[in-house]
Amino acid sequence: MKKIKLAATLLSVLSILSCVKNENMDKLDSNLNQTKTSLKAANIPTSGGSAQSLSGFIDNKQITLDAMKANIFYVSSGNMSNGKNDTSVNINLDPYTHANGVIKGDFQRGNEYTISIPLDIVGIDKKSFLAVSSKSYFPEIKFFTLKDISGATLVSNISELNKGSEDIQTRWYRQGPLDINRQQSATLTLKFTPDKCFKYIGFTAASNGFDEKTSIHIKHSKITATPLMLLDGEPEMCLGSTQSISYKTKSGYTINEPVYWYVKGDLEIVGNSHGPNVTIKSTGSNGGTVGYNSCSNNNPKGIESKITTRSTENVEISGNTFVFSGNSSQYNLYNAKDVVSQSWSVSGGRIISGKNSNSVEIEAGSFPAGARDGLMIISCTITDKCGTSKTISKNIKIKACSDCPNI
Repeated sequence: MKKIKLAATLLSVLSILSCVKNENMDKLDSNLNQTKTSLKAANIPTSGGSAQSLSGFIDNKQITLDAMKANIFYVSSGNMSNGKNDTSVNINLDPYTHANGVIKGDFQRGNEYTISIPLDIVGIDKKSFLAVSSKSYFPEIKFFTLKDISGATLVSNISELNKGSEDIQTRWYRQGPLDINRQQSATLTLKFTPDKCFKYIGFTAASNGFDEKTSIHIKHSKITATPLMLLDGEPEMCLGSTQSISYKTKSGYTINEPVYWYVKGDLEIVGNSHGPNVTIKSTGSNGGTVGYNSCSNNNPKGIESKITTRSTENVEISGNTFVFSGNSSQYNLYNAKDVVSQSWSVSGGRIISGKNSNSVEIEAGSFPAGARDGLMIISCTITDKCGTSKTISKNIKIKACSDCPNI
């Protein structure tokens, strides 16, 4: 039997969008001694979708982590503004300043993540008293995972100080003075495989003590998730049947329990919903989806695969609805992918060929000229992959023709 193979090359891509509200910025939290800062957020839609307007972005004095929506770009401090479009953001660093923020996602065990961050960096040119030519100096930007933010209850609590020894970081910095153009481009890549589920990616940008303005332009970034686990089971089920679904991992990757299972559509879980496998039951003809979430069973969103129900519910006989007296016509089974055997019969005509095949040729009975139209009934008894048999029929009108011989 064919097994479900959810290939590790299946990619889930999220484009990172950002926007900034143009108004006076409020004091974020007096206890943190941060002034003229605000929280700004914009939804991150999945790539490939239509353009979305960004509305209802958050601009409060403080916001709890629990109130943060999934796939959100948040700025907790610093001077940031829209780029040329809604897929970019400018970080403007005044002298001796920095900027901080977080991206909230859903980074699960069982996936490998790659965050691609294209940058345009504008440094400064400085010339010493005796120098003939100027030298370039640059700001610094870092993106890093935040697997443990214990003690942080507000977005403003999150910073590079929360980064632990197990966190992964990517960094762009060129230590000056350098004989290169002060305008540079680069792409940062943050690649990681979570050993536990977490939600936050932090970023920080710093002017590095320069007494002139610098800037960093973040262009169209994206998050790519590559599954390291796949489902193992039958992609088709008979109505009312059950089967056990398990998971496999790519070579070299292991995952600790528990894995939480969920179903959608005409499927239900029989027994436990967490562990190395799950038993599912087909409850309807529409099939459904089975999936797992390696983090929790709340708001499940994980790797999943469709299960179809073997069914002959929509099998039909296709072909002409009328035939002239004494003529033949071909008839076929339509939507018959789950049919394994068939046997044709006819009333008001005769089978010429194909009695036990998917296609049959039938000759209508003969009527003399001037006779009234007759009726031919074509029937086919079909058996599906689940061993269920039924008979379907089609009524065919027989039209008497003017040149038919008299009987």
